[in-house]
Amino acid sequence: MVPRSGNGETRNEVDHFVQKTLQNKGLERSAEACSDLLLRRLYISLTGLAPTLEQIAEFKADKSEDKYEKWVDKLLETQAFAERLAVDWMDLARYADSYGYRRDNSREVWLWRDWVLRSLKANMPYDEFLTHQLAGDLMPNSDDQMKLATAFNRMHMQKNEGGSVPDEFRTEYVADRAQTATTAFMGLTLECCRCHDHKYDPISMKEYYSTYAFFNNIDEAGVYSYFTKSTPSPR
Repeated sequence: MVPRSGNGETRNEVDHFVQKTLQNKGLERSAEACSDLLLRRLYISLTGLAPTLEQIAEFKADKSEDKYEKWVDKLLETQAFAERLAVDWMDLARYADSYGYRRDNSREVWLWRDWVLRSLKANMPYDEFLTHQLAGDLMPNSDDQMKLATAFNRMHMQKNEGGSVPDEFRTEYVADRAQTATTAFMGLTLECCRCHDHKYDPISMKEYYSTYAFFNNIDEAGVYSYFTKSTPSPR
């Protein structure tokens, strides 16, 4: 139930909760921020960037009553907003433009990054966003973009050093995919139960390898080819 607050201006239901809490603690609301500060907060929250002087001037010149809401909608449609949303997802998906081991050769996976940005900007439904990345190639009528989305599963480190044992690193790739999928889609960490059951861990070792099995049916080598377009990173 929305509380009935006394003093202070309220514009929506949330304001009533805030005002009631302030009253209970003997506090008063701060004065409303000036337009420059409001716009700065909005830009940094939605895009991670500060507004330019021209954008500040345009905001001040807008005299409409719903200008704040209009600017929110305007920023939600920008590429910068999609990039802001993508930052956390890129970290979770272990995105990198190189393979990560000793020579750290470059790899071209920016096509998947651009797919993520396009999907976020287009406000793709969240269930589709996840399903396409996990198994877009296995879905009915899968197109090239759905297959591209599954590059999510291959953003892990990869090996090609001489003397590497392919089966060893193939196993590491499968484990990485299983662990990343459960972290990204279920909010669970599976690293501990890879090795043992633990009375405080909700996931058993059997459940770990049941999940592992979903990613263990790909015929691939554990090392990537020396004949890819990858080149040593500059030192």
